[in-house]
Parts: sequence; structure tokens; C-alpha cells
Amino acid sequence: AAAAAAAAQPASAADLAARASDLEAELADIDKKTQMLDKERKFNAEEFCQEAWSRTLIGKDAQPTGEHAADNDPANMRYEAYVAKYKDQLDHIVHLAAHSNVTLEECEELFRENTWIMSQSGMGYILLEALNFGMKDKFKTMKRVCKVLYHVKSILDYAEASKTLGPRDVARNFFRRLLDGDDLREDYWKTFDDFYTKLRDRSQQKKEEEGVPGEGGAGEEEEEYEEVPREERLGPGGLDPVEVFPTLPEGMQEAYHSGDPQKLRDFVASLSMEDARHHMKRMVDSGLWVPAPGEDPGAALRNDEGAD
Repeated sequence: AAAAAAAAQPASAADLAARASDLEAELADIDKKTQMLDKERKFNAEEFCQEAWSRTLIGKDAQPTGEHAADNDPANMRYEAYVAKYKDQLDHIVHLAAHSNVTLEECEELFRENTWIMSQSGMGYILLEALNFGMKDKFKTMKRVCKVLYHVKSILDYAEASKTLGPRDVARNFFRRLLDGDDLREDYWKTFDDFYTKLRDRSQQKKEEEGVPGEGGAGEEEEEYEEVPREERLGPGGLDPVEVFPTLPEGMQEAYHSGDPQKLRDFVASLSMEDARHHMKRMVDSGLWVPAPGEDPGAALRNDEGAD
């Protein structure tokens, strides 16, 4: 009972940092077991590590001040500070990965726009999320999140192997090499499968250790997941539902996930007509909602005809 009561208490930032550190150590052990480094991989670190996404700074611009100071560098931030600063963006990326089999092209763009993710703390956060999905038996979701995790880990590995270049300098050539090399890409995904299998097994061990009940059951057992390019996901208005959904109000997301039109109707009715039109139009343009012919998207779920 005491253990159950302790488990019910919310984890502190220090606890989360310690857990992330422990999991990173476990990840390193998994890495050794699957022999994903030089002896097993057919990749050459020097070929991956070419400078990219950089610019030349002269004079005072070269000095690390403000957000460029060492303490604000994601690579040097303590885990608690890193999560406090980037949690919303991290959750968005995890949600994006969990609900869509993100392609290499999309990951290349994602990493270019969010270079802060390529850090030990970023890897630790995504690792925790992936393990949480595995502990709930949501294996398909876990595998999709693990792909982003594996990209981060691989980039950090190659940056470390280069001795001279940082993750941002490695990343662009890393993705270009994978996209342009069929054999290289095939080998990469083979090592990813080994990595995922070990991590999935570890999630089940942690599930037993912590007594966490599964949620997915047999329905989440592994099956082939078709990779859907972004252009094929676009709705009638040209918006991507995977990108639109995380930007909707939290109550709107919950109502939509419930599958109950009345809950969604009640939430939309609580909005001003301007906000309702804004959010519902984006849902329609992304294909998340299909209005009746001729129906105004903003008024589609409202019960106050003539109001506002």
C-alpha cells in the first residue's frame, strides 16, 4: 500500500532527470548489445560528418551572448532546464511522430527547424515517451516514435565519432546520405529494427517491474505500417491533419478524440464565432472534419444560429 501511495505521487523534476539518466545508460547498453557502431554498421562516420546548416559570424556576433551563451546551449543545459524550455515543442514532435510515420524527408526538415532536439536531453525525453508507449502495449506507436529517437541517437553518435563537428553539422549530410543511398538506407533500417526490438523488450521488463497495466493488448501488436508521404495526407484545403491537430485547443482535441460529436459541438459552442470559424476552418482544410454541403465551417457545430 505504501508503495502504491508513493507511486501515486507526481514525479519531481529531479526524479525525471534521474530516470532519464538511468534510461540513457540502458540505451547505451542496448546499443552495445545490438552492435550498432563501427563493427556492425556499414556506415562511415567521416562520410556522414560534413559541415552544414552553419553560418560565419564576425566580430561581436561571434561572441556567445544571450541565447547563444553556453548555459543556454541545449547541449549544455541540465535536463530539468532543457525540459522546462522545450517541453511543449518536444510534446508536439512526439505527437507528430506517434500519429504519423514521419518520412526521412520530413525528419530532415524537422531537425533543421528544431536543432535543439539533437542533444542528450532531447534523446532522453523522447526515450521516456517511447518506453511509456511500450509499457502500455502501444507498440506501433512506440515504433514510430522510436524512429525519431533513433535519428537523434545516430546523429549524436556520428557527431561524437567525428571529434570535430557538432550534431547540426552532421545532420544534413546524414539525411542526404540516407535518402540518396538505397543500400545504406536498408542497412540503417535493419539496425533500427534491432534497436527497436531491444527497446520494446526493455519496455515490457519495466512494465513488469512497475506493475503498469497495458492498454493496447493484442490490438497493438506489430503489423506493417504504410508510410504516408505528407503530400498524400493533405486535406482539401492543403493543410496536414498531423500538423493541424496539435495546434487545436486542448479541449477540442479531447472532444475530437472521444469520437462524440456532441462533446465537440459543446466545445465549439463555447468559443466566439471568430475562434470557432478559425479552428473549424483549419479542421475542414486538413480533412479532420467534413461539413455538410454549403455549411459554414465556423457555424457547423454551433447551436446558436443567429448569434454573434
